[in-house]
Amino acid sequence: MIRSVKCTDENDVVNKSDNMLQAIETGTVHILKEVQHRMNKEGSRIDDLMEIHRKMLL
Repeated sequence: MIRSVKCTDENDVVNKSDNMLQAIETGTVHILKEVQHRMNKEGSRIDDLMEIHRKMLL
């Protein structure tokens, strides 16, 4: 989250070419997919990655 703020220009456009930001986003997606897989295995009905991400950040 904070890294994306640092990579934002004066027009509020995020520079997606930043290597660290790409690594953070890739890692986040990997973790979310793993959590989603485990939740589905345990019988959870939540299947939306954005919903899982939001709940993890609470």
